Amino acid sequence: MAGPDPTRSPNLALTALRESRALSQQGLAEDLNRLAITRHRKNLTLSKKSVYRWESGETVSPTRFYQQLLAEYFDVEISQLGFLRPHHVRTTPDEAPGFDLNTATTDVAPEVVRDQQRWLATRTALGASRRRLAVIAEGLYPDHRLPDLKNTGVIAHPAGIPEKPLPLTDVSLILDSAAALPAVTGGEPQSATVRPLVTPGQRHRRYHDAIRELAAPRLFENRLCFRLTDLDLSSSTLWMNFGHMGFFDSLDTNEALAHETAHHHLARDHQDRLTTTKPSWRGLTFRKLIGNPFDLTRRPLMGAVGTLTLRGGDSPSVVLHQRDGERVAGGGGMTHLLPAGIFQPSSVIPAGITEDFSLWRNIQREFAEELLVLQRQLVVVW
Repeated sequence: MAGPDPTRSPNLALTALRESRALSQQGLAEDLNRLAITRHRKNLTLSKKSVYRWESGETVSPTRFYQQLLAEYFDVEISQLGFLRPHHVRTTPDEAPGFDLNTATTDVAPEVVRDQQRWLATRTALGASRRRLAVIAEGLYPDHRLPDLKNTGVIAHPAGIPEKPLPLTDVSLILDSAAALPAVTGGEPQSATVRPLVTPGQRHRRYHDAIRELAAPRLFENRLCFRLTDLDLSSSTLWMNFGHMGFFDSLDTNEALAHETAHHHLARDHQDRLTTTKPSWRGLTFRKLIGNPFDLTRRPLMGAVGTLTLRGGDSPSVVLHQRDGERVAGGGGMTHLLPAGIFQPSSVIPAGITEDFSLWRNIQREFAEELLVLQRQLVVVW
């Protein structure tokens, strides 16, 4: 009897999606066959063996129709299914009714396949465990935990917290378009763990390159953002200095740090459920390279504005936003204030940059985008 193929790498992301629905492989196959008939008028004969091939890695990249069917069934992007995007694929001619078309092959080197699938599995697990991982990261900085916010994933430097709330009129912003670039970019050797292989001897140049190729969300643009470079609370006015950065700069450092944390602090128990390990600096080479998280010369820190919105009436409430990991590149799975948005200009035209360099204007824009648009949609619906 032939032994297991050592070149295969299990598709852990697809397995996790199936298990999240409490389905057997046969159950998933039957549901997909039903979906193909009811929605696409295709009579398929998927079986337990079909699903096994996908999950075991025997079939690295099924036909496009099968991937679309799985994405529809699980309500996720195709990039979240854990399959690789092959460079050259050979399949049977058509998805003819009654035939199992799991015959795709690819010329990607086996070690590249395994490394990219591990990366995808970790990124999928990161999206499902982001808050728990934030608490782990908080534990790495015991001197910066806040007494009333322990085990929330929040750390802060005392110099960055005012004694009392400040009106926006007491906040002054300075923009330096020639501000020095941060020391760490995300392309250093210490970040190799979070940059999967492209070829047996080459890794993706930056973390965002891997996202684009293997797990691109619906919105993925490298837009201009304002980067915090310094703040001063020594007087009655809060002074905040900013430079420029691209959105991908944040992915290459901050999101890469989250991935590194997931890689080293997530495990599976005897029932194959995700668990976290105790906070440890072991293996966190990229985090060690960055060092002090409050040293704004080390890494790019993208500005963002979150606005606490209170609804009045007999039963006052707070409006919150849960980030959909399928639609965003960073912070998927987290819940935060609404509206909230990156501090960025709406245009790269110099006049637009100058006009949008305002906290109040940013807040107004986010209210308009996230609440007024929703209100108009509700009016149409009702």
